[in-house]
Amino acid sequence: MITFIIIAIAVASCSSSTDNTANTDLSQKKNNELIVAQVGSKSIDLQSLKSFSASIPTGMIEGNTEREKTLQVLRSLIDKEVLLLEANSLSLDSDTAFQDELTVFHRNRLLELYTKLVIVDQVFISDADLDAHYRATDRHRALRYNGIMLENKAEAEKLLQKILAGEDFMELAKGHSLHRESGDQGGDVGGYHLKDSVHPAIADQLFKLSVGGTTEPISLMFKGKPHHAVFQVSDEMPVALSASERKVQEEVFGIKRAERYTILLDSLKNVYKPVIQDAAVDWIVENAAKERDDPFAVTSQWGDEPLCILQNGSITIELFLKTARQMHTGQHELADRERLQYLISEIVIPANLFETEARLLSLHEDENLISRVEMKREDLLLNALREKFVDSNITASDEEAKNFYTANPVKFTSPLTTEIAEVLVQSDTLAQRLFEEISNDAKIDSIAKLHTIREGAAHHDGKLSISNYTKAYYKDIFDPAQNNQVGKVVGPMKVPLGYSIFKVLDRKQEIVPYNASTIRRAKAYVRIDKSRRGYVSFVQTLRKKYGVEVYGDRLETTL
Repeated sequence: MITFIIIAIAVASCSSSTDNTANTDLSQKKNNELIVAQVGSKSIDLQSLKSFSASIPTGMIEGNTEREKTLQVLRSLIDKEVLLLEANSLSLDSDTAFQDELTVFHRNRLLELYTKLVIVDQVFISDADLDAHYRATDRHRALRYNGIMLENKAEAEKLLQKILAGEDFMELAKGHSLHRESGDQGGDVGGYHLKDSVHPAIADQLFKLSVGGTTEPISLMFKGKPHHAVFQVSDEMPVALSASERKVQEEVFGIKRAERYTILLDSLKNVYKPVIQDAAVDWIVENAAKERDDPFAVTSQWGDEPLCILQNGSITIELFLKTARQMHTGQHELADRERLQYLISEIVIPANLFETEARLLSLHEDENLISRVEMKREDLLLNALREKFVDSNITASDEEAKNFYTANPVKFTSPLTTEIAEVLVQSDTLAQRLFEEISNDAKIDSIAKLHTIREGAAHHDGKLSISNYTKAYYKDIFDPAQNNQVGKVVGPMKVPLGYSIFKVLDRKQEIVPYNASTIRRAKAYVRIDKSRRGYVSFVQTLRKKYGVEVYGDRLETTL
């Protein structure tokens, strides 16, 4: 009897737990279906609000409390819905350019899904693959090498013959190299170098050589002018795969992905057997060669003609020209037979075969794909609506630009700019010596003019302007240049091209004068401000047109 009671209690407990879960799920479902706002004929339920909120980066949602944040998101969603109601009522999506952009987006996302499934996800890289590529690309060793810099190719070839005849490389470097800091050391550039840290023009030849091997003359920039140099491997040391594993893995993946693409495309060509029709190609070339307003227009007589016959159908001239228009193909490309053949065989046919296969796999029904395409459609509609009713009507006068420039000096202040004089050299020992000389008040501009290997800097005495505008060019020295005090000598710093020493000369931030460039910028700011205010006004007009009702009491119960 006791056993029975225990079992009965356990069963009841499980039943109660299941019922509670079911009740919770049902309650949550009903909660999500709760209508929190009405925009014209469009109802906004709680689930739509949650989904929209999740699509907004957290930092962009304003409000001090959860309630304020939720209301701000709801207002944004209401604005979006009234805009979409207006855009759909105007059939803005019937515009050819609109349809082309949406079609291209959909096709590209579909092909991404397909290639990920059948190519990217099928790539397997073994340890043996990595090791083989690491050795084949000469990343398994670091080299120490000597160089001789000469005025031109003829001098370099003449000296190379002496080296091959047995003359001592280091002695020749001491007597002939224009790069005196290494020349004085017998051409030794100092240290052992990984392949990826050596200038590609040098590395491509150098790392194929054994110790004692000498390169052919290599064209290089030196002191801002083209020169030629020869290099000789003086020593080597083994390097573990870990030193370049990421780069090796990227390259192996790229190779294997390309191989799978080729294999897949060849197999599909065997199945669909595409045959390009020469007569159709002739017509497209001749038609494009004519001076026409619309090179993509096609007569009914030729439109249905097959450009490429496939086992399961064909790619017609009309379909090809429509695709070419969507790809923004130039008229001159259609008139160029060689370029046209490439577009057909290497782009349009593969894309057609891949899309056919993707649809056979029902990838076009992928929920995430459908959602992304709908989001793109909405974005295009909103942009088209704003352009039609707001942006296209905005102008900015010279007077408005001048007033904006005067009232907003911060917007026309140049970024913080640090002026430095830099010496970039390949050798760490030379870098240390030059650093000591500069620290002891030697003139850095004279040293830079003689020694720096940074392209284009020698004839400016090594002077560089470091700011956000030039950060991409000097990213390895950007932070130290901006953060050190004026007068400070910094370095030597290891950078990809060698070792950098620089002196901070000046730091400034100035208001840009009112000229043609700043006038254009000021007018752009004026148009942006007018566009923002015009857009807000336009949305308010649509809110009144369609009617908006927020059910605050329902929203409160969910917070």
